[in-house]
Amino acid sequence: MTNPDGKTAFSLHIETGTEKGDAVPAAVLAQILTSAQRSFELIGVHVEGRTIQQRARISATTRSRFQLVCRLPVPGCYAVPIELGGNDLLAEHITAAMDVFKRSLAVSPEGTLRPSIRLCLM
Repeated sequence: MTNPDGKTAFSLHIETGTEKGDAVPAAVLAQILTSAQRSFELIGVHVEGRTIQQRARISATTRSRFQLVCRLPVPGCYAVPIELGGNDLLAEHITAAMDVFKRSLAVSPEGTLRPSIRLCLM
């Protein structure tokens, strides 16, 4: 989906199990956002047609193209609106990257303790 500015956008809803659900520890939020950014950088290498090696170095160009930009949280919950796309990101790369990212959120390693994360397209 796209936001009013025409950018591909999605929202991560972090369900912490608290009564109001309107707070999340800073360390958890930072880890979620860092992991999401790293995921999109690696996905970017893949959708650009390059192979990903064990110690992948991401070019500055790919980092710029697949940059996530956080917006203000949505009132009433802890939903973080995020835009995908830096300079020169092709539409087919955006679509491919979002598909891979959605599939990666559906997989949860067993035995890990983490808040529930739900991806909502905007």
